Amino acid sequence: MNSCLIFVLLLSCAVSLSSAKVIALGSPLSFVQAYRKCESLGASLATYGDLLEASRNGMSHCVCGWNADVVARYPMNHTLGGCGGGPGVHYCDWNGPRGAFCYIPKIRKCGKPLGMETGKIRHRSVTSSSVAHTWFGAYWNALLARLNRGGMFNGWIPHHDDINQYIQIDLGEPTAITGVLTQGVSRWTRHQCIKKFRIAFSKDGQIWSFYADGDKPKIFKGNNDKDTVVRNMFETPILARYFRLLPYEWLRHPALRMELIGCSYDEFDAAMNHRLDTEIFLNNTTNIQKKINTFVYQTFFFVLVGLIKVKMNSCLIFVLLFSCAASLSSAKVIDLGSPLSFVQAYKKCESLGASLATYGDLLEASRNGFSHCVCGWNADVVARYPMNHTIGDCGGGPGVHYCDWNGPRGAFCYIPKIKKCGKPLGMETGKISHRSVTSSSVAHWLSFYWNAHLARLNRGGMFNGWIPHYDDVNQYIQIDLGEPTAITGVLTQGVSRWTRHQCITKFRVAFSKDGQQWSFYTDGPTPKIFNGNNDKDTVVRNMFETPILARYFRLLPYEWLRHPALRMELIGCSYDEYDAAMNHRLDTEIILNN
Repeated sequence: MNSCLIFVLLLSCAVSLSSAKVIALGSPLSFVQAYRKCESLGASLATYGDLLEASRNGMSHCVCGWNADVVARYPMNHTLGGCGGGPGVHYCDWNGPRGAFCYIPKIRKCGKPLGMETGKIRHRSVTSSSVAHTWFGAYWNALLARLNRGGMFNGWIPHHDDINQYIQIDLGEPTAITGVLTQGVSRWTRHQCIKKFRIAFSKDGQIWSFYADGDKPKIFKGNNDKDTVVRNMFETPILARYFRLLPYEWLRHPALRMELIGCSYDEFDAAMNHRLDTEIFLNNTTNIQKKINTFVYQTFFFVLVGLIKVKMNSCLIFVLLFSCAASLSSAKVIDLGSPLSFVQAYKKCESLGASLATYGDLLEASRNGFSHCVCGWNADVVARYPMNHTIGDCGGGPGVHYCDWNGPRGAFCYIPKIKKCGKPLGMETGKISHRSVTSSSVAHWLSFYWNAHLARLNRGGMFNGWIPHYDDVNQYIQIDLGEPTAITGVLTQGVSRWTRHQCITKFRVAFSKDGQQWSFYTDGPTPKIFNGNNDKDTVVRNMFETPILARYFRLLPYEWLRHPALRMELIGCSYDEYDAAMNHRLDTEIILNN
């Protein structure tokens, strides 16, 4: 009977995996780009199990692509000329551009109306590029575009008949949108409708993407009369807060009533994690084989070390492996103890300027003394824990162990130490423009101001820094770096005001990706208090143990001498440089895995 139970579980897992779809993205991508590209499609990077199931279902793709465990592989259903290996999943053992394999879940319960017809989506959340109106002042506003709405003014009609018009819906939070229902409008008893349309979406309402068919916006088929409801379901769910429908062809004039179909992000996340739990179960069934493989790899390593004494040519191999080990040990692994889903874990690590740790990261951490008997997500969507020595009720001795129990999962984050990510970002040189530096308030004398844009390291003159109008802990200076940037530290300096020393002796730091939602740099559960200056001239350097990945940066005075006063510089590097440093570590991981 126990065998039957296992068989039923395995069958259930196979059905769960095969009910989804794996697609290949062929563009050369870094791992971070690959993850974000898949995420933008409402998908996630495929796991080894996804590719294995896809290969069994007929997928053959002889192109190297990133997987969720930060390893590049490709699936094969049958042997192809020039492609190494037969049916199965194969590691990429050649250099060259890597694409990605994305896993697209089919979520049965993610198809409910989101609230246009019922009014759950409020009037102020529905806007448009323009609105048609009558000579007596009545309008076909966007807020009227609700499925099955009746009355004389019963839908949205734009003022202009062109393909740049749109209706926009703000869902209030990131949502999984799986389809759209459309309906025409009756205007003076005549049928008017949108026959073809395009879809665009955005996470922040600023940067928009079209729903694509290949490399072009997809053209959806709409309505041919005023009453029929037409359903268009998206093969790839849209994960976005903002949604736009843009008329492409119409009958008489563009005219619309509509409803969106989908589910909340929590429901989407839960569906994703059902698949991730399946993957964990499948991985645990091969736990013994993985331990054997680990033993073989470790044995192979020591054999190579022994060969150095015999063959000088082996030095190259040893240096490569030693370099890999040094690369891993030069970084830090931290644990996040809160119960998290995999998606939450990834985003939490990313918000810390880190990435989810790989098996190799945990192995190196355990060798360096790290023991943590708590289950945590890894980059390959498997939960493990590292042990340096045996602890009480913790299963297993030194090494990395799979979690074979149910319960809350935290995460292990990998924080890289990037040697080349410590250059000035441009406050002193002026690379950061005046308009990019703002503040909560500004002190002034007559018509002269200690503006935020004056807060440049080593600036001279009478008005040589930023001083806020108010002396309180809610004041701040803000820098817009123009794009997401890795910020690894800050240099601060005081100000001379009427020959007197003024400076910020302690401060807090906050950051944001969009300028709307802000997070403090923390020390445990509370904002970290950094030590600042005690005079007007000395430059004080504070380096962040965890790099900040953000576009917007704020420094908030906490204590000061006489009045808060500041000159400053930010330290860090571009996101591309940070990404390259991350991928150097990922390439190292691939070498070790191969």
